Amino acid sequence: MNTEITCFYKLLSYALHSDHSDMITQTQKEQIRQKLPDLLQLARQHNVSLFVYDALCQCDIDDPLLQETTFQREMLFECYHNYDMLFFAKKILALLEEHSVSYCLLKGVSLLANYPKPECRSASDMDILVSDPKEYTRTRDLLLSYGFCVANGMTDHHEELLYYENDKTYLLELHNKLINNSGNVRDETIKALFKQTIPVKKKLSFAALSYQCLNTEQNLLYLLLHMLQHFTSLGFGAKLLCDWTVFLEHHAHEIDFMAFQTMLEDLGLVPFCEVMTELCIRYLGLPREILEKNHCTFLAATIDPALLQRVLDDIHTAGEFGKENHTRVLIAHQNNFSSTIAQGHRQMKIYFPKLSHCFLFWPVLWSITLYRFLCNNRRLRKIDTKTILENTRQRQELFKALSLDSDAKRKEN
Repeated sequence: MNTEITCFYKLLSYALHSDHSDMITQTQKEQIRQKLPDLLQLARQHNVSLFVYDALCQCDIDDPLLQETTFQREMLFECYHNYDMLFFAKKILALLEEHSVSYCLLKGVSLLANYPKPECRSASDMDILVSDPKEYTRTRDLLLSYGFCVANGMTDHHEELLYYENDKTYLLELHNKLINNSGNVRDETIKALFKQTIPVKKKLSFAALSYQCLNTEQNLLYLLLHMLQHFTSLGFGAKLLCDWTVFLEHHAHEIDFMAFQTMLEDLGLVPFCEVMTELCIRYLGLPREILEKNHCTFLAATIDPALLQRVLDDIHTAGEFGKENHTRVLIAHQNNFSSTIAQGHRQMKIYFPKLSHCFLFWPVLWSITLYRFLCNNRRLRKIDTKTILENTRQRQELFKALSLDSDAKRKEN
């Protein structure tokens, strides 16, 4: 692993565990100073700039670049934006509570209490789960009457709603289920595991915020499924690993690891979970001893170092949700023609969630989806289709190495 990546994860680890004053050595500080411009750009790509800046300040790394007015304004604006999103969430949650809506707040704001400095965890939107169909319709109508409007973005698991106030635009994703259908047998297992989502009341003391969220095991599983969903599409960046690190560290004593292990086995996600956890232990300071003390079941005895490096490289080059790598598309579960067609059909349903319900439209929608894919490659990504297909093949191999095609094998059995 090169020096830049080592320094990047050292800074993130330092920000997540500010009490470990000996984590960054003098030699590493010199390396950080030498790589500072690249590290700041990398932090922007992964949307973790405030974590990196906070670590730089705490370990007394001074550089003229950090004192520049433009950079200082950038950090100030990002911090202000995070507080602004927090208090927007507070206002909307108060509205839901006032109308007795049964909801679960997902990721984002619901994770802030796990961070040493909550304002450093960036948030671009707000995610609300309302799984009951009637309650979902009532909640949607309530939000629209409050002033939200429907955005263009819609998938089979959430709808995007926009709210405008004081020249600002706020995005709320209203979920009817936790993640989108992946088109395989795992979907039914997920549906069964989250059939009952009884909201748990929590508080965020520093913001005087009360909210409802998933219970600890369901929340942990959702964080893993959220990583999986992005990993099998365009990828995800370091921020989701930070979420996994702080949640596990702060809630290990509450988790029923035997029950959670059963969920992982039913979903075929044991290797994926083991690798993500090992990455957080090695590079983000997740204390192994805390997990061992609480009898964590997904601490692998041995993991192939080459596999860990491949996954870390995939995360590193993705940036936040794959925005930094334009050669990526959804990964098909198996490297064959039928699986590729199935993935294309799934992409069509994502593009056209309503029209795709009528099979008579499918031939036209398939053609539009293919045309859109080819045009986007040339016009937006500036990448030829051959390069994209080669990148997809390589990521399919990684997919198999993590046994993420095991659901297809279980279905055959």
